[in-house]
Amino acid sequence: MRNKLFISCLLVLFTLGCSNNIQKDFDQALEIAVRNDDVKDAQWKNLLEKLDIAQKNGTVLVQKVKTKEDLINYIWDNYPNINGSTVDLIRKVVKIDTINIYLENSSSMAGYFPVGGNLKFTAPIIDMYNLGTEKTAIQTYYIGNGLTQVDPIRFRKDLSDGRVSVGKSSPLADIFEKIIEDLGKDQVSFLITDAIMSGTNEEVARNKEYNYIHRPELRQTIRETFQKAREKGLSLVVYRFQSSFNGVYYDYRNSTEKRNIENRPFFIFALGNPENLNLIMKNARMEKEFKPTHQLLIGIYISPVTSFKFKSVKGVEYIANQPQQLISYKSKPTKMAEIGLRVDLANLPGYMQNLAYLNKNLRLSTIDHSSKKAINCNEYIDSVEEINATTGEYQINILLPMDYLVTIPNSLTVTLISEPNTWYEELSLEKDDKENFEENKTFALNYMIEGMLMGLGETELPNAIDFTVKIKQ
Repeated sequence: MRNKLFISCLLVLFTLGCSNNIQKDFDQALEIAVRNDDVKDAQWKNLLEKLDIAQKNGTVLVQKVKTKEDLINYIWDNYPNINGSTVDLIRKVVKIDTINIYLENSSSMAGYFPVGGNLKFTAPIIDMYNLGTEKTAIQTYYIGNGLTQVDPIRFRKDLSDGRVSVGKSSPLADIFEKIIEDLGKDQVSFLITDAIMSGTNEEVARNKEYNYIHRPELRQTIRETFQKAREKGLSLVVYRFQSSFNGVYYDYRNSTEKRNIENRPFFIFALGNPENLNLIMKNARMEKEFKPTHQLLIGIYISPVTSFKFKSVKGVEYIANQPQQLISYKSKPTKMAEIGLRVDLANLPGYMQNLAYLNKNLRLSTIDHSSKKAINCNEYIDSVEEINATTGEYQINILLPMDYLVTIPNSLTVTLISEPNTWYEELSLEKDDKENFEENKTFALNYMIEGMLMGLGETELPNAIDFTVKIKQ
């Protein structure tokens, strides 16, 4: 509702128009608002205030916006740094009518839900009931060699008690194909599984090495399955969790062994359109038990961090203009200057939100005015501080020497390089028989994830942080 009202208010404003100063104020408010996945309360109030001023003045704006597409074009023309995902969020109202939860209930999964229950396995699944909106319906299923719909309350009670009905297995590609085929508009579907790729029981019975030898073929089948997801405009989030496992383990040869494991991985795959998955991820961060060890986004834009707050500027006499991201020096500096920039990284993928990643991938640069080329000045990044890991708040401290400040250019650009997230490679096993088994790794996981990446189409990652500190003497 807020997004719809936001669009309506903008259309009213553009048709009414405003004077140059009012236009400037409004543009500033608009720029802050559309850079966020949602409009925060303070920004929303500010936008409405600018709208009210424009209405009272009643002046005429040169460019009139009559349709939503006109608005999109206006934003593109006037705010070229706005990323595609932000424009998509304006273009399409996020709506999740139904969350479908599928639990693979094959024999290989039974060790996760022994009689008496398994809290570490069950808790994040129950949290999934809260990842939509107040009006989102929940539908729950057992899936394997067949599909059985279960009442959502009964589903979570049986899961908590460890009384899940166990059925026959089916290849993962077939399970995903069924879920993709049934996924309706404005729905998100989750699959809970051990993510072990396999041929059919008959194929493995004929050749015990089938799953090992045929890994490229199994990957291709996954790829073709997720090409169908791409054709439907779907994206994917892969969540990896750990839980105890007490039951029969089936290795790649379908040989069995009773195992009691403290930390065994399981996976939750979320399928939906990118806008809905962004909302799912945002809501998931608020849930107490939904805490994956690893996460992978496929086919989803990363919304770069494009703003910051000045938290400290020491060593020089200055004026900080927060909305314009501008520091003005009132006199020539006489000593080192420390500039503290507070950034909110909460919307970035989890693997980027740690000091090791930040220290490795942060970049600082400026422009040489004579050559017009970028100059690397990473040596002036003094430190990165973790302010609040829960909320994703960090501070970048830049230490500039006196001689640099005297001849300082008019801006410093801060960027964070986006490295591909390849955790699945080191958590994958070539073979998982008795001699090669490792409890925290998954057989052929790399082949499966590669198939998903190829099927959905790998996307080029933009810089995760990209903003400029303007400096004026």
